Amino acid sequence: MPDQMADFVDRMPMKSRVVDAASRAIIADGLAADVGDIARQAAVGVDVVNDLFPTLNALVNAVVRQFLADCNRIVEDCAGVPDGHGLETFLYATGDLGATRGRLFTFAYAFDSRTAETILGIRSGVPVLLTNAQHHRRIRSDITPTDIDDTVRTMFSLIDRFGRQAPGCWRRWLAVTLAGMRPGTEELTTPPLTEAESTRVIKTTFL
Repeated sequence: MPDQMADFVDRMPMKSRVVDAASRAIIADGLAADVGDIARQAAVGVDVVNDLFPTLNALVNAVVRQFLADCNRIVEDCAGVPDGHGLETFLYATGDLGATRGRLFTFAYAFDSRTAETILGIRSGVPVLLTNAQHHRRIRSDITPTDIDDTVRTMFSLIDRFGRQAPGCWRRWLAVTLAGMRPGTEELTTPPLTEAESTRVIKTTFL
């Protein structure tokens, strides 16, 4: 048992090094990322990488879950932003994070159930940010959490497709989108997605 525990402790930082190295390699080279290069950057053997992550998709999912964990921390941090600015802070901070790692969503061609549940879990903190923004009249009252789902999905799509050619594209789009969410007199006549519809979109996209 002591030997097993020591092995477990030793492997935790090793696993983190592999995931960090894989993140850089996958963003740079996509699915052509070389396991040998990942192992060298992580200062481990190729056999260790293969032992921790038997398939490329398992490794990609681990990298994406690390990205999502960072997104979740942003949600938690933004809950304390005053005067209803938390939602906008969350969107811009997540966009900045995605601009450095957003291509991961292009290459994670088969998210596993743990990754999909993590994606759904992050959404649980967004309604609080939205309600606070609406309370302070930063965002109009008929915007719903599923509208924010759509905003995040579209933002990452812009980063994935045009981030290298036009790095500022997503920030301009987000500024225009937020301007359209400000309180105004014009009524929105198109209904938002229901919670069930938005969840199905996420599951269809990522599973």
